[in-house]
Amino acid sequence: MRNIPTPLYIQRRNKEEKDATIHQTKELENRLVDVERKNFRSSVNATKDDYIRNAMKKVRESKVGLPESLTRHNGSWVYSQSLNKK
Repeated sequence: MRNIPTPLYIQRRNKEEKDATIHQTKELENRLVDVERKNFRSSVNATKDDYIRNAMKKVRESKVGLPESLTRHNGSWVYSQSLNKK
């Protein structure tokens, strides 16, 4: 096999593609870390919010439910029925 030198413009293009791939990978990793950080901060803030905590307490105590025809239509009827049997 002959050793043919690669033209300079191809070397530059390959380097730019490699650099772009590395940059995209780093950006994706940063976004994933930011999403995890944002979710954690959101959950911590929700536990400190008295209004939301009291509202959720009232919702849990409430006996109001959804109509059976609606839950049957949306596919959660089986789950709802298993909760009612307990």
